[in-house]
Amino acid sequence: TRHALSIGVAMDIAILKEFLSTIAQAADILGLSADPVALAATDAVPRLPHLRIAADGQLLEWGEDLPQAEHPHRHVSHLYGLFPSDQICPRRTPALATAAIRVLEERGDDGTGWSFAWKIALWARLRNADMAHRTIGFLLNPIDPTVDLEADLGGGIYPNLLTACPPFNIDANFGYTGAVAEMLVQSQSDEIVLLPALPAAWPAGEAQGLRCRGNVEIDLSWRGGRFVGLRARSEIGQTCTFSLNGESLDVVIVAGREIRLAVQPDGRLCGHVCED
Repeated sequence: TRHALSIGVAMDIAILKEFLSTIAQAADILGLSADPVALAATDAVPRLPHLRIAADGQLLEWGEDLPQAEHPHRHVSHLYGLFPSDQICPRRTPALATAAIRVLEERGDDGTGWSFAWKIALWARLRNADMAHRTIGFLLNPIDPTVDLEADLGGGIYPNLLTACPPFNIDANFGYTGAVAEMLVQSQSDEIVLLPALPAAWPAGEAQGLRCRGNVEIDLSWRGGRFVGLRARSEIGQTCTFSLNGESLDVVIVAGREIRLAVQPDGRLCGHVCED
């Protein structure tokens, strides 16, 4: 049988960097930066290998540039740095983001339920609303539960709304809801980005109770494909940066009080504390 084994693969690098960085960040927040474990984690991060780009323009998956063994294929494990982590970003790391796009293009559209859910979130992080929406269509493709499916053709959804990857795949059900949330709001960076991947197929809508990093909850709405407004609240007082179409606004949220954001005629965000 054929197996794959390599040192320094992209997914391992991304997971380790996220893990060690999170230890260091948590220690800093808790005032434990001098803790030996925190110091060791901080020291280890810069010694990890960097994510690299293969000769064909794709994000390098293995420790060396090797030919594709199975192509196309539903697995995109080496894109962990794009989602759920935030080490790859179109704004901060454009070359790596382009390499991630090449992976998604080359791996193809076929897949299983969980693979489709992950790809929706990946396209959302890349701010490609149309591809995210297209992949939702693959995930919601009706599947006959009486037909035996092969893994590569196991995507879709059964009549009972469980996603298909024989016998079923709850990862995709939960993953889908998370991916849709990524299309509507993203907060993995130091700002809360509104409608980062809104497809043309959703010209109007609203979402309530979306949770953002930093203990912020928002309700937002849009009409004609454009942001209309939102209400945000938090259990802790803090200053948040909201971003819309590249324009940012710093807003002070008072613990237990709602703030409201809207768009001015010139397209800029404005906010105020709600009185009701």
